[in-house]
Amino acid sequence: MTAYYAQFYNLPPLMQGFTRAHECAHHWVGFSEVAANCAALRELRRHGLTEEDEDSIAAFHRSVGPLPSQYLGSGVGFWNATISCAGPRRSVDTH
Repeated sequence: MTAYYAQFYNLPPLMQGFTRAHECAHHWVGFSEVAANCAALRELRRHGLTEEDEDSIAAFHRSVGPLPSQYLGSGVGFWNATISCAGPRRSVDTH
């Protein structure tokens, strides 16, 4: 079981779910934050993540300011790398 920091519990429910998927993805992909975000996004897409919810996740990431280097320095950079890995959204994601 993953222990979350207090700030996790202040996140919107959608971001809590994405964060859980991200943390679980570390078990599949290792320590890379971008790879974990990518795997989480792909998994949620496979399970019916709506375009509106994906847009909300993207907006949340983009709203985050400076981040440590393992997150590429900013929420914008982190999300852009996530999309570069996961690919653009399609009506049916087959990754």
